[in-house]
Amino acid sequence: MGAGLASACGWGFSGYAISTAWAEKNPDGVAGFLKGLAEGQDAYAKNKQPAIEAVGKATGLAPDLAKRQSEEMPYLNVRDTVKPGARNSMCGAAKGQGVGMVLDRATKFFVEVGTLKEKLPYDQFLAPQYAVKAFGGPNCTVAN
Repeated sequence: MGAGLASACGWGFSGYAISTAWAEKNPDGVAGFLKGLAEGQDAYAKNKQPAIEAVGKATGLAPDLAKRQSEEMPYLNVRDTVKPGARNSMCGAAKGQGVGMVLDRATKFFVEVGTLKEKLPYDQFLAPQYAVKAFGGPNCTVAN
């Protein structure tokens, strides 16, 4: 990525993917990864400055712009992925709730432009059971 494009991009959303077979063989590893991610998010929430400086250094963004972008990006805690009603919750995603609302919008776009032929079944790539294992909470599924 060229410096100009990197400077324009700055912050962004991340996602993580693993194979179902690996996750089924290593549920404690998946839960451990999620717990570690949550710890990193907690550290970020307590003191954003090191992350702001790292983004500025990696992308070439001016410090004030990196700070402003960090304030404008929604903060989506990994613990909320199994909290019904949360913006990034997997609970009820198949019904357009939580992250399902975002996925529905993206799916509509990708179907319209021909990248996808049809909506994909979210239960094939969302697995809230590992976040439930990591953080506890209600028995959250993609269907409910």
